Amino acid sequence: MTREERREYYLKNKDKRKEQQKEYRLKNTDKIKEYELKNKDKRKERKLIRNYHITQEQYNQMLISQDGKCAICGKEETRIHNRSHKIQQLCVDHSHTTGKVRQLLCHACNVALGAINDDPDLAIKLARYLYKWRYA
Repeated sequence: MTREERREYYLKNKDKRKEQQKEYRLKNTDKIKEYELKNKDKRKERKLIRNYHITQEQYNQMLISQDGKCAICGKEETRIHNRSHKIQQLCVDHSHTTGKVRQLLCHACNVALGAINDDPDLAIKLARYLYKWRYA
């Protein structure tokens, strides 16, 4: 079966496959949880490699060099993960144009950078505005 044929089959049977997957997940909940726990570290590393082209070891080295704190605000991450209810890891900040990894950021700083599209001019304008209204 060629790639196009597989894709066509998948698109035709999408709902059927989703239903099968749902049934499998319901029947094998314990098995799935066990597998996920066993392979948690592998999944994390694959995500780092896929998204940022760095290994878990490189992430850990960055974390140590930053003393476990955000590169912008200097605070430790405090955000709680929705599913695990544990404190999240610092986010890997990277350039969306070059893909180059910069440093590790807390969730709040990472979201703030994303909201201004990494525009330093806009960041300066925001800072000026905040200083202007600091005591208001």
